[in-house]
Amino acid sequence: MNRKPMKSSLKRVALALMLLLPVGHAFGQGISSHALTPADKAAVRQYVITEAVFGKVRAASHDAQAKGVELSPFKPGAHSLDESAAALDAQPAAHDILKSHGLTSHEYVLASAATLGAVMTVKYGKAKSKNNGDELVNPANITFVQKHMDELGVDDN
Repeated sequence: MNRKPMKSSLKRVALALMLLLPVGHAFGQGISSHALTPADKAAVRQYVITEAVFGKVRAASHDAQAKGVELSPFKPGAHSLDESAAALDAQPAAHDILKSHGLTSHEYVLASAATLGAVMTVKYGKAKSKNNGDELVNPANITFVQKHMDELGVDDN
């Protein structure tokens, strides 16, 4: 299996998240940021990545790359996951690719945020809110990422 396209897609996701969230928040606190609404933070924290969704996201990413379609789950400057999802829906080619793989734009954005938050936690440590110590990443997603580190292009360093 060629893993390079997935690594490239994840690098774009990581870059997009860096544009959406302040660097300190993205690396130091996973997905916690003023750029996400409290409802977004709760949704990401509660979302559990499954093998089925992971497969759909991976297939959609490969399909988009093969077709030259930008499928970035995070819109720079967006203030919510809904804004990022709406930006994807506004691109007919992106919307069609997601739909063909059984994903809505909202699910794609939410799954991407949950995955990236877990990847950041695995790579850079526990994600805790400065305000109240709540976990910002679902522990099940950390386990999922640890199981799929190679497929996600996450190294042990």
